[in-house]
Amino acid sequence: MLRNLAHGVNIPWCICGDFNDMLYTSDKAGTHPHPQNLLDGFRSAIEDCGLDELELTGGEFTWEKSKGTSNWVRERLDRVFANNLWWRKFPLCNLAVKHTTKSDHDPIILDTVCAGFSRKNFRFCFENTWLNEPDFKKEVADFWSAIPAIHVLPKLLSVASFMAKWGRNFFHKFRDKIKKQKEVLDTLKDISDDIGIQQYFVEKNKLEELLLHEEIY
Repeated sequence: MLRNLAHGVNIPWCICGDFNDMLYTSDKAGTHPHPQNLLDGFRSAIEDCGLDELELTGGEFTWEKSKGTSNWVRERLDRVFANNLWWRKFPLCNLAVKHTTKSDHDPIILDTVCAGFSRKNFRFCFENTWLNEPDFKKEVADFWSAIPAIHVLPKLLSVASFMAKWGRNFFHKFRDKIKKQKEVLDTLKDISDDIGIQQYFVEKNKLEELLLHEEIY
């Protein structure tokens, strides 16, 4: 359904609510880990739709059951995703979870223009490894150019927020790249012909380059 909705979308698009699924193993605490194929499927659908997730503040999970027992389970089922056009309109947005005693789901609140940034609660760290990605400079430059220079500080905050979100998305994809490259290398480790050995060293160099970037990070 998400892929059908995303097809041909050329407007700012934000979707939120209870997706009843998770993106990462860290989205669940408790018994029985979430099946990896479901994690991969949901993450693939979100990437295919060109969506990025809004970072959640105020807590890690949005749903729980059996609190205080050995079967206590907590999960992050409620999320917000948006495309690049939406990010450009609301670069200073904030998503927070609030605790409630009336439901097993905690409400999430989206503030599209959060004015609460301060030196204390907005910490931005630039990662040198981003510069190794060919699209990074262009995407940041395009984002900067699209924001009116009415006030410099909000513009700087907007670009810093954009780079921080870009970096989180990059980290997850980068981690997947390393995993896939290791799998490629494993398929070649027992091949003994000249072409296979040559290919092994080519793929080994790719993995070493990725690991170097990871060390820089």
